[in-house]
Amino acid sequence: MTRTRVLDILFCACLLALGLRLYALKNIYARILTRANFTTQEAGIRYTVWNNAHGPGTIYIGDLLGTNLRSAKQLEHFIPPAGLEAIVIATIHPVAGKITAENFLNAIADQNRVVLVDNFCFPGWESVKSHAWFQGSMVSPGPFCFSEPQTLLVDRLIKQYHVRQARIYADNKNYVHLIGTFLKYLDYIKIKYGIVYTS
Repeated sequence: MTRTRVLDILFCACLLALGLRLYALKNIYARILTRANFTTQEAGIRYTVWNNAHGPGTIYIGDLLGTNLRSAKQLEHFIPPAGLEAIVIATIHPVAGKITAENFLNAIADQNRVVLVDNFCFPGWESVKSHAWFQGSMVSPGPFCFSEPQTLLVDRLIKQYHVRQARIYADNKNYVHLIGTFLKYLDYIKIKYGIVYTS
């Protein structure tokens, strides 16, 4: 073999090795970008988006009422399974402080006196206004569904990130009963959901 031929073979081998290395680096870079997350706050809600590749994804929600504090705390530093596209919302309601039987409705309402969990749209939403706890009360499910920026934000995130399933964290079974309107909304938009009980 001539010296030129040997150099040509070495040159081709180097180019092949460089090409393979660049391909590997491209894949590593893509994984880093995919794993990147961001945390932001809108409408008073702090949320984190993980592995944004435009769905389908999962939404994790810790508290919809201001009463599910253990679950909200658990999701504050939650990291979803590797590679899972997810939105994590610890709470959509600011901590209401000590809640008693006397102040329960006022504590779970926002500054507009709207119970956020009952402000999510689904067919027949108007019937929510007739719930016993709104009768003779200063709080309501809102003048219309999605009247509050917090509920509009959750709906927008679900649609923007093509969410297909939800994990709702709950401190106890009674909480699940109290968030029934939100679960009807998820059923309406065809989001599969599961309840995760915190210990």
